[in-house]
Amino acid sequence: MRFPANLDLSKPAPKHLGERLTLPGQFKGYVELVAHAYKAAPKDDGSFRAAFPELKKHIEKLFDRVQGHVRVVFSENGGVNGDYEDAADMSDKVRRTGVLYIDSSHNDHPMFDKLTNLKFRAVHDYLAHIGGDHAFDARGEIAAYNRHVKLAPPSTKPILFTEVVGQASYYLTFGSFGPQKTSTLFGFDYDHLGRVDPKEYARNFRAGQVPAEVRGYLTQIAKADK
Repeated sequence: MRFPANLDLSKPAPKHLGERLTLPGQFKGYVELVAHAYKAAPKDDGSFRAAFPELKKHIEKLFDRVQGHVRVVFSENGGVNGDYEDAADMSDKVRRTGVLYIDSSHNDHPMFDKLTNLKFRAVHDYLAHIGGDHAFDARGEIAAYNRHVKLAPPSTKPILFTEVVGQASYYLTFGSFGPQKTSTLFGFDYDHLGRVDPKEYARNFRAGQVPAEVRGYLTQIAKADK
């Protein structure tokens, strides 16, 4: 994924990202809560293994749908920052040429084979970003998740949350790409972004010790849910 490092997270998020994220500071707080949970998560806790075959079928089905609209080309150093300047440029060129280029670099995944992982990128970029007109930044990735998750089988929602929202939040908080992980991030409502259960959230950390940096956000968001 591709995110601008200077995105101002203090601004309220658009309403379509989740009603709890529209208050000042709520979006930044939510992103940091997700980022710290992702950072603390093991590389693979085994919780996704049963649902990955279903997610693979979902990807194959949607990839076939994408190919009914555009020709997909997997290209080393392709995609954004290769063939496209940003999401808007990608959308414009795909609509004009009928070709979608997908970056095939950095293509290692703990559970997906290389081809399935590339198909996932194509599905996500075409249906979620181009279809929803969402940028490649934190707000855009979360909005793209909201669009994608509506198409996904219920059992795969925790996987998509970790893959999309988890990775985006980590980058925006810590300034670098985090390691690829296939673990559940506890305490988050995968259908209503912005809602966090404090007790469940504490399960992400050893001995339930929530990092001091995000305790204030956790309290603030929990109060908003009452």
